[in-house]
Amino acid sequence: MKRKTDSGSWRQTITFTLLSCLVGAGFLITANAEEKPKSKETSAKKPTVNAISKTIAPAEQTKAKASKPVFYPALTAREQIFEVALKMNTDADFVESTLQDVITYYSDRHKVPIVIQTKDLENNLGITPEEPIDAHFSEISLSDALLQILDPLDLTFIVDRGLIQVLSKESAAHTFKTRVYPVADLCIIDEDYLVLGASIQNANLGDWKPVRLNTTLSNPKSEHGQKGSGGRGYFNVQGALGGGLGGGFGGGGGSLADYTNEPGGTISVVQQSHALVISQTWHAHNAIVELLTQLRQAQQDSE
Repeated sequence: MKRKTDSGSWRQTITFTLLSCLVGAGFLITANAEEKPKSKETSAKKPTVNAISKTIAPAEQTKAKASKPVFYPALTAREQIFEVALKMNTDADFVESTLQDVITYYSDRHKVPIVIQTKDLENNLGITPEEPIDAHFSEISLSDALLQILDPLDLTFIVDRGLIQVLSKESAAHTFKTRVYPVADLCIIDEDYLVLGASIQNANLGDWKPVRLNTTLSNPKSEHGQKGSGGRGYFNVQGALGGGLGGGFGGGGGSLADYTNEPGGTISVVQQSHALVISQTWHAHNAIVELLTQLRQAQQDSE
């Protein structure tokens, strides 16, 4: 009887052990089955991340390329603020207001420093900031508003020395800035620089020196005439270029002293940099930027 009891107990122990093993194996199988989808999910995410990074990289490069300055030196942060403010819409409702009050109004409204050059007004025009102003208009840019108000007094404005300065047209016409304009995208062969220089001057965007210096290409006998060709890499297109390709690209005319004393702006070409170096007034530079923008747009539309 005792043996039967021991035998039954032994069988129960074996049965319990087998059941325990089966339950444990079931847990392992379930855990392994859950782990596999996670691995697949993780591996599926990796290409997505890589694809996104590859997509973003060209976009960032395009953005950086698009932000390339139209000229050098590029506008400072302060000058960019002025540029934005001058393009903002404004209005006027002035009756017998003084010029000083009008300028103060616009300066406060648009939060930019606009300063009257009092000595210049007195010395060149014999007027003061107390000149009466009558003006009524709305929804035009601050730049146009200032020009509309200042023009009858033979005044204008420029951006110079970190300020928007109100001064006589005569003084503004003698205040030059030199800027470097990269134009490789507009010039395929060397002669294109001469054509572009003539186009800028013939567009009446400013006054130019009437005396011509050397306008000979640095390597006129180049077989291909492509940009980057040999030679010294520099030639002048300064002064008035005359009647286009047919009459006025030969050099000569006037001494250096005569040329230096002549009023007006100049254009020089630096082939090695594929750039135009232009000395002109603030307003002329703005017009040149607009012309180059239109030429690039026309080029893009024709492609």
